[in-house]
This record gives sequence, structure tokens and C-alpha cells, in this order.
Amino acid sequence: MHRWFSLGCGLLLAISGHGCAKETTEQPPVLQTEQVEMAEERAQEGEAQGTKGEEDAQVEQLELQIGTEVYQVRLAQTETAQTFAAKLPLTLSMNELNGNEKYGYLEEALPTKAESVGQIESGDLMLYGEDCVVLFYDSFSTNDSYTPLGRVEDTEGLKEAVGEGAVTITFQEKG
Repeated sequence: MHRWFSLGCGLLLAISGHGCAKETTEQPPVLQTEQVEMAEERAQEGEAQGTKGEEDAQVEQLELQIGTEVYQVRLAQTETAQTFAAKLPLTLSMNELNGNEKYGYLEEALPTKAESVGQIESGDLMLYGEDCVVLFYDSFSTNDSYTPLGRVEDTEGLKEAVGEGAVTITFQEKG
């Protein structure tokens, strides 16, 4: 009887051990694949919903004030531009560079997606690096890379408004 009991327990252990081994070698990859697919589907749904929500909440324009002059800026439809807009109102002391741009530094870095723009146009508002806001008031060719923030819609008088040397520029929500 002891022998039958030992044989039965051994057989039961062998069967249950084999079953566990089969489940751990075959089932997890199936579960992992299903989990990955489900996670991808949720991410795609979230992106679609998130994009729609972000489009509804996106700031499209802001104002740029230099002294008494106010200019309308159409923002780029990017994460960087939206992050910049979320920091408004913002006043920057901007320095002169190369006779065609004013630049000033933010306290915090912005997300970037720099690209070689090739041609700068008067009125371009760009981010150089992660924290340097640049307002161009003259057009020229360049090999530098920038992350677009937006563009002044009507640049008439912009060059005169920024003047020579440093200037204080206030960026605010369109009022």
C-alpha cells in the first residue's frame, strides 16, 4: 500500500509539474503579446483622445508688446509653442545679435524639436536650444537649427520697434 501511495503521489507530482511547466513556457508569451497589443490599443486611443482635447485647448495666437507697439503672433502648432504659451504672461529682456535678431533666456527649458530652417523671415519667433527665445526682425539664410514657436503676422514697423541694443518684450495672451 505504501508503494501504491508513493507511486500515486509521484505520478500526481509529475503530471502537475508538467502542467505548470507547460503553462509557464507557453502561456506567458501569449499573455505578453495580448498585453502589448492591449497597451498599444490604449495608447492609440489615448493619443487620439489626447490630441483632440489638446486641439480644443491649444492657444493659437498671442500678443508681443514692445513699448507701446503690439504685434499679433500666430503660434506654431507644436508642443513647444503650447508649453511656451502656458508660461504667459512673460516679460523678457532681449539682447541684440547680428543686426537681425533679439534673444532672451527663459528660466526653464522647453521641449524641443529643432530643425534646420534654411531661411529666416522677419517676424519668426524661434527657440534656440532649450531656453533661448529668438525674435528675428530681418530675413536671412542660415544653417542653424531652431524649434519654431510662431510668427509675427504683420511685421510692419517691427525693426524700428525693437531698435538697437537690448529691448524688453512682453508676451501675453491675445486680449
